[in-house]
Amino acid sequence: MSEDPSSTRFVVCLALVLAAAITGCTDPDPTSDRGVIAYSEGDYDKAAAEFTKVIEQRPDFVDGYSRRGDAYFAMVERDPTNTENLVRAVNDYTKALELDSTDDQRASLFLRRGKAYLVANRPGQALADLNEVAALQSDNAELYFWRGDARLRKGDLEGALADWEEVRERSPEFALTYIKLAELYGDLKKIPEAAAAIEKYFEHAADGQEAAGHQTRGYILLLQRKFNEAVEELTKAVELNPNSLLAYQRRAAAQMELGNMEAALSDFGEVIRRAPNESHGYNNRAAVHLQQGRYAEAIADFTAALERSPGDFKILYNRGIARNAAKDFEGAVADYDIVIETAPNFFQAYLRRAQARIEQKDLIAALADLNTVVERAPGQLEAFVLRARVYSQQGNHEAAIKDLGTVVERAPSAEAYRERARIYRAAGEEDLAAADEAEADKLEGESGKP
Repeated sequence: MSEDPSSTRFVVCLALVLAAAITGCTDPDPTSDRGVIAYSEGDYDKAAAEFTKVIEQRPDFVDGYSRRGDAYFAMVERDPTNTENLVRAVNDYTKALELDSTDDQRASLFLRRGKAYLVANRPGQALADLNEVAALQSDNAELYFWRGDARLRKGDLEGALADWEEVRERSPEFALTYIKLAELYGDLKKIPEAAAAIEKYFEHAADGQEAAGHQTRGYILLLQRKFNEAVEELTKAVELNPNSLLAYQRRAAAQMELGNMEAALSDFGEVIRRAPNESHGYNNRAAVHLQQGRYAEAIADFTAALERSPGDFKILYNRGIARNAAKDFEGAVADYDIVIETAPNFFQAYLRRAQARIEQKDLIAALADLNTVVERAPGQLEAFVLRARVYSQQGNHEAAIKDLGTVVERAPSAEAYRERARIYRAAGEEDLAAADEAEADKLEGESGKP
């Protein structure tokens, strides 16, 4: 499922909707009452201050910590960038868990801390807490909703699906579950199930919640390759919620499929304007520039993306591709060097570095890269094609012909036969070259290619 920087706000808002009003034992303490009233009125700073007074008077009062934690957590919705409030909320929930409490209180605290961990993008710790809730309250539908989110972030798609289907069974009226299911069904390429889920969302969604539905319906239409309809749905989404970065990104993707590159650039530009400190807007806009042959602009945007996500080797790989296209082979090799150092099993980087080295006439280094791919990822047939090119330039026609033989045996194509025919001809094997040319003509005729 695609990431959206606005998802933190979504998670926090949803957490506040789902969480019961500040729970715990009824307490006659007037200071605690003032905190509850301030919280209910949305004055979370005052609520936190009042609950701090309660804690100072009663340092073993579980609800004092849990309620103050709720106040800090609510502040995150007001300012998602203030990570200090997240830390404070987690610390308060942790302190409350250290004190004597009932099973119901502990289940509630683990649930609240688990949600805080999700907002802090710590899905492993969130999952551990939510599993604790499952052990204490297995009939808690909210548990399954949030555990599904944690499992998804940990890459357990089937586990997430099972949890959200459990929520659907227990609370079929809860609309946001259908958004989660539709998105995940889409990611799993279960398109009919995704389409059915999003229609269920619209059946249950309250007034004012339509934007999320249009955004997800647009995603499903994208998967169905109904690009014009996707643009229409995603336009509704951004009109209803102009802060939805994911809707702009998905609409841009649909525009690219329609060939509307300027519209795609405009949408990615809007993502950058609204989230200038995030990398994905720059990375995606760079991809459009690259596709249009605007290599300098692509390199600039990939560089801006790297400044915001310096550890993302895939962005660095993409910049290498742009530098290669711009014939900055030295810069491309430098980028691929770092990618390979960071992700030594990312074999596409070896292939692209070999391409750049071939252009630099550094055939020995290119051959070393291609040998690495052939030895460690023999299914990468492009490595055999490129290695055949290197062997040909070195005058080693026999080795080149052998590599291309591997290609035509595993995946016969007109291009592979023509390349082998060229090398046969260079080696003086005119009859074999003619036979390969005939095979290429036959394949092109079968495919309808002129």
